[in-house]
Amino acid sequence: MPTLEDVTSQTHDGPACSRPASGELASGGPAADGPIASGQASDGQASGGRVASELASGGPAAVRPADDGLALDGLAVSTAGLARYLPLRGQPVHQRAGEWVVTRPDDVDAVLASGAMTVAPVGEPAGAARQLQARMARFSDGAVHARRRTLAEALVPAAAVAERAAWTMTAQTMTGWRGRPDAMDLAWRVPVAVLASALGVPSAAVDQVVGLTGQLCDTLAPRTGAGPPPGPAGPAADGDAAATALLAALAAAAAVATPAEATPAEATPGMVATTSEPATPPDRTSSSALEASSAPVACAAPAVGPAQPAPATAGERAVAAASILFQARDATAGLIGLALTIAAGHPLATAADLVDRALRDDPPVQCTRRTATAPATIGEVTIPAGAAVRVLLATADRGRPWTPATFGRGPHGCPGRLLATALARGVVGAILGAGWRPVPGPDPGYEPRPNLRIPVSVPIERPCQPSGHANRATTPTERPRQRMERP
Repeated sequence: MPTLEDVTSQTHDGPACSRPASGELASGGPAADGPIASGQASDGQASGGRVASELASGGPAAVRPADDGLALDGLAVSTAGLARYLPLRGQPVHQRAGEWVVTRPDDVDAVLASGAMTVAPVGEPAGAARQLQARMARFSDGAVHARRRTLAEALVPAAAVAERAAWTMTAQTMTGWRGRPDAMDLAWRVPVAVLASALGVPSAAVDQVVGLTGQLCDTLAPRTGAGPPPGPAGPAADGDAAATALLAALAAAAAVATPAEATPAEATPGMVATTSEPATPPDRTSSSALEASSAPVACAAPAVGPAQPAPATAGERAVAAASILFQARDATAGLIGLALTIAAGHPLATAADLVDRALRDDPPVQCTRRTATAPATIGEVTIPAGAAVRVLLATADRGRPWTPATFGRGPHGCPGRLLATALARGVVGAILGAGWRPVPGPDPGYEPRPNLRIPVSVPIERPCQPSGHANRATTPTERPRQRMERP
């Protein structure tokens, strides 16, 4: 894998913190050269472009009454395409199955921006895994959230560097592949491995960190009901042990790989990893790595300006690093799988086209949740204090030029949008560039997740190429200039 350079971030409200997960980072990366027309529905999606355009415009389909029997937890595994959301698109805020449901784009924006809505887990976190979750930026509010987010943003690679690393790792992994392998094996592993390497994890420990991250995700974001077995991390029988081991590995990496020790190309001028947390609860994480890591970690400071607060400790950096891996793993795997399933019907589309199409038409993060800390009026409806709120991001996409709704908006909008899409482009681009294509067949089915849309499997094959057609893997900067046109 090439050396990773520069910095950015990702959250679980979107792919790459999952992310990534919305777009405060500048547009860039080698594949930012124009997506396919959003609104052209992929194979299996009812009514094609009409459905997508009505979702984006709030047109005729948006005013249909909601189906009272609609099971929201089943929407992410449905094979009905975009049509499954039409009964909800135009609905005002309403109660359903004990929670308040928000679906209209303006209402979604209002909830995500509201100071009366919290992302913090309800109740006292029990166990190392839940305690770690409570210390992540994604599950924090206010000044604490801003501080933790800034620290996480300082730790991850630039989008262009991450894309090339993902492409290289994918191409190397596929060397010697035969038959019909499952591309989801790459989707689950490569993004986390790339980020782990960027965080300073030694190459010999990357696979261990990938596995521990999978166990943490399976504990904090489990599959629901009876469904397919979990991903390659295996059952999360001991998520607390995984959280403790992951923090220990990342704390060790943070102690030896700091921005101050990096080359100038590896640090971001003016980015300061922040200080001891103001007004935070006591550290309850049962990781000896966190308790022992009190030595401060030097961080890049501005060339001029007032004196900076005390630097972050290795333990704080370990929590930030764990949050990056946690937030990137599931959502980015889903984005890669969804982009590849779209490729089955569009063999000439580029990786950039397919990833953009998945983000708009079949997003990996379908919904997010909030808890009302005070009464909040959203649209014409007042949500009472203490209410659980489900926010359907999949019904809120406005199309271009807005950022895909799957990344969220407001204070918790994904700052790693470009990083998440870059990782997905790197994996998808390497697969397609080497001549592999999804195996034609029925819909692959989706994992039983209430908020994520992740294909169970995406078998790929390397079909025979016509005479004279080069079956050569192109690098991220050598993509064929092939576009999917609007019908």
